[in-house]
Amino acid sequence: MRTGDKPGGTSQQPPGPALTRPGSGTDRAGRLALARTLLVSVVAPWVVFVLLRPHVRSDAEALAIGGAIPAAWILLRLALTRRVDWIAVASVTVFAVTLVVSLLSGGSALPLKLRYSVTTGAMGLACVISVVVRQPLPVLLARLPALHDPERARRIQQVLDDPRRRHRLTVLTVVFGLVLVIDATVRAVLAISLPTTDYLAVSGVVSWIIVGTGLLLLWLYLRLSRRHDGTVPSGALPAGRGPAGNAPRAHRG
Repeated sequence: MRTGDKPGGTSQQPPGPALTRPGSGTDRAGRLALARTLLVSVVAPWVVFVLLRPHVRSDAEALAIGGAIPAAWILLRLALTRRVDWIAVASVTVFAVTLVVSLLSGGSALPLKLRYSVTTGAMGLACVISVVVRQPLPVLLARLPALHDPERARRIQQVLDDPRRRHRLTVLTVVFGLVLVIDATVRAVLAISLPTTDYLAVSGVVSWIIVGTGLLLLWLYLRLSRRHDGTVPSGALPAGRGPAGNAPRAHRG
């Protein structure tokens, strides 16, 4: 009798993962979250700027009021969820710093126009540098909440112990970092060369095109790498391991 067989001769299999259909509630929630992000971060600041600009003294004043909308939204979410989102905290901090710089520079709008470039550029450089020092940033971020969770720490270490998974994570981190650096550079050029109204109208669209293209490339890379994992000849793998690096299969009796 094999291990796990019941006395009646039937084997007891562990329950498999629950399957979710495309278009489920999770997908709808993701689309709603994306729509809210676009509305609060791109559409609302531009609309507020266009409406307020004729009634204020400078572009910087209208930009500051428009930029306060996504900052207030971030702070509200932090207060409601009571979770520390370091990217959101960094975004609000950069907004506050650029606002102070704008005031100190006599009301220049350029620091406020450059705040997105500062945030995304810093994130992109952090990703690239983390790979150079062989500590991919996603791993460091994942390990923070796992400091007091041994089970989560064990799962993270399992991923890092798999050479193919670690290589895949490294590639993803590099590509994502480069996409952010390119996005920051393009937005900075637009901020310097375009009037504020045109910059607000164009930069958001250009940014989403750049980031969307990067995400598409990452998705294609993941599909190809996973397909390759499933077609690797058995002789090219360590003895007793399957295509995905799983434990040896039990011999059928």
